[in-house]
Amino acid sequence: LKKILCDFKLDEKGGGLAIVKNIPEINARLYKIKHLVKITPIRTPDGIPDDPSLGYLQEDGVFVVSKKLEPNSLRLKLTEYFQTDPARLDAETLKK
Repeated sequence: LKKILCDFKLDEKGGGLAIVKNIPEINARLYKIKHLVKITPIRTPDGIPDDPSLGYLQEDGVFVVSKKLEPNSLRLKLTEYFQTDPARLDAETLKK
């Protein structure tokens, strides 16, 4: 049993996390240590992303996909125009 736990890197004190494939060989090994570990299947309600670094795994086994935030180019241009506009009333202009 210790060898199986070491193979899954679950021999550390305080528990650990191991993600393994759902294949018959692994399932047979997990069956032998099921009384020592908690087995939670991974669920993907948002689907599997192309890039796995775009999500995170919650403790209850749900893989949540977090969308990458992209800046709005139009909003960036308008902000830059507003800040550099000579007719803008900023604090220095109001003091004059």
